[in-house]
Amino acid sequence: MFGYTDSNLIDEMLYYYVSYNKGDYESVERILGLLADAGIPIWYDREVLGQADKGQTSLKALKKSSAVVSFLSDETFTSADPFTQ
Repeated sequence: MFGYTDSNLIDEMLYYYVSYNKGDYESVERILGLLADAGIPIWYDREVLGQADKGQTSLKALKKSSAVVSFLSDETFTSADPFTQ
């Protein structure tokens, strides 16, 4: 696991919010590791995916982030609902 996935850290740290299509996680995972190894603080929703309030937690994390890093792929644009994937 890379970066910050704990929703309790959202208010305590400066970080980059990472946005990606869940179907692309395996491809994105390597880059997340490189960012974390370089000391770049990142937040992504891997740990909150199964939580009932995942939408609220992700929105809060997005609002509190310093910047957003988006990973886009063909799958992003061909998903039934790309904004929730």
